[in-house]
Amino acid sequence: SKAIRNVKDIWWDVRPSPGYGTLEIRVCDSLPTLQENLAVAALIHATAHEQYQRLKSGRARPQVPDWMIRENKWRAARHGIEADLVVNDQGDVKPLVAVARELLDRVAPYFRRQQYGDYVGLLEKTLSGNTSYARQETIFNKTGRLKDVTRFLIDEMNRSL
Repeated sequence: SKAIRNVKDIWWDVRPSPGYGTLEIRVCDSLPTLQENLAVAALIHATAHEQYQRLKSGRARPQVPDWMIRENKWRAARHGIEADLVVNDQGDVKPLVAVARELLDRVAPYFRRQQYGDYVGLLEKTLSGNTSYARQETIFNKTGRLKDVTRFLIDEMNRSL
């Protein structure tokens, strides 16, 4: 059908970039501070290293059904860090925060190797409720004005540069 002319026509969450020999990762919406974006990039990088070592040592990557991935994406998008994620084929759920902390524990050695230790604290702070959307809601609840939320986001971004 010639629907796919090159790898850029494929919209996966992770796709190879043959021209650069890298992986392109689709992530969440941009975060308002440089540090938060770097922390997410560090988490992705550490996770990629952990998965590579897992495969290199002969341990297969767990196969997650497509329905579970779609469901968990929806839950995370809808409920943020308060989401409960489906963790197995039986439909058992676990808080997103607990799943994320398990991931942080698992990739901790790779954070250390890559010297990303500073970002662990920021990720932990986020998991403890210091999310951008919570900060925005706080401003809106105080002032009732979206203009103040926008000003807050601009100021927050500028302070992070």
